[in-house]
Amino acid sequence: MRVMKMRARDYLSDKILLVKIINSVYFKRNMVVQEDIVGKAYGFFYCSAAAHEIESMLPTIREMAQVPSDLEISLILGMENVHVDSRLDNLASEAQKNGINYMLQGQGIRMTNLDVASELCAIVNQLYQSPLYTQTKRDNFMGAVFYEENGGYIIRE
Repeated sequence: MRVMKMRARDYLSDKILLVKIINSVYFKRNMVVQEDIVGKAYGFFYCSAAAHEIESMLPTIREMAQVPSDLEISLILGMENVHVDSRLDNLASEAQKNGINYMLQGQGIRMTNLDVASELCAIVNQLYQSPLYTQTKRDNFMGAVFYEENGGYIIRE
């Protein structure tokens, strides 16, 4: 009788252990999927300042806008240098026709495209408030942030 109770206890213990292992694998699998999410967004704007001036302001602007440090940002001068996909390349071409000369490309792990677009909006707004723009230039500010959703690009408002 004692042997049977032990086996029942062992069986229950093994079953609990198996459930814990299954839950652990499920949790780890979801963690990997979550970590694989990479949000992307693109901010187009006009600025008469040189690229090195903007790049030198970006660390301060990031801090002022409280942008997460793991958000990667690249500055691209000239819309002819934008090569992401045909839809964004077309947007860049249209932007160039309207006087836009810079694009900020943002990318963040464990962030959605909308999250990254929101962060880029904060950066572009902070750029607008920076010494790179005089009062006269502020009146003529041109800029927009786009992110991909459902196979198309949407402007972040």
